[in-house]
Amino acid sequence: MSLRRTQFLVSKGTGRYGLTGEIDVTYEPRMPVANAPVVIFLHGLLGTCDTYQDVGEQAVHPKLLLMGPLMASYGCRVIGIDGGPRGAPSGPNNPLTHCGNPSHTARIETVRTSLGVSKLSFVGISMGNYAALQYAVNQPTRIGALVGYSGLCDLVAFYNANGNPGYLADAWSVTAPAALPAAANITAHANLVGIPWMDYQCDDDATVPLATAQAMAAHIGSSARLTRFATGGHAGTLQQGEWEDVVSWIWDYGS
Repeated sequence: MSLRRTQFLVSKGTGRYGLTGEIDVTYEPRMPVANAPVVIFLHGLLGTCDTYQDVGEQAVHPKLLLMGPLMASYGCRVIGIDGGPRGAPSGPNNPLTHCGNPSHTARIETVRTSLGVSKLSFVGISMGNYAALQYAVNQPTRIGALVGYSGLCDLVAFYNANGNPGYLADAWSVTAPAALPAAANITAHANLVGIPWMDYQCDDDATVPLATAQAMAAHIGSSARLTRFATGGHAGTLQQGEWEDVVSWIWDYGS
């Protein structure tokens, strides 16, 4: 589609969008664009919303720093939010306690309500993709477009492949994947059929098995688009995916 670029603003705040004490990074056009999508950036398991702005990421994922500015320059309002409150490395103020579980999706809905918009679109990295899919399960009428980078789709398969019971204990109050509640397993949920989901995956990603993304794409159906790269490992997709394709996808399905 043809979009006209515009100037944009960037800001960082605490406690905005109804999230008491939580930090956000926001990119938005200087002049509002009619019917523009609102895009929520969801970071990976060990990240924060700073992932999209921190120059320390530039050496590893230089394209990542372009994502917010590019989307805002094409009229989108883009908000990066933390997975949870920042604080001690363990306990209730640890972002890992919240990232991808029901309290996380509840906070996303708080953001939507505070903005007064009917739909949200998402760009999710790794665990951020799982959080976006969880939101789609819980709020199916509020979904615009979804984009995943090395997107986690199957929590049980993820932990079987990586073995991280510490996070499980924090986020879901269990100590093994087999003990996860039914709400954690979204792989075949009916609310995901037909959603506009685009995902980028590397075949050699040892963290998020390719087969899980293929299964999710098959479950969603014709509205899913899975792009594969032979190499790059986990999050290597951030360097290989084309942001212009993402912007078009979000405008086509998220506005």
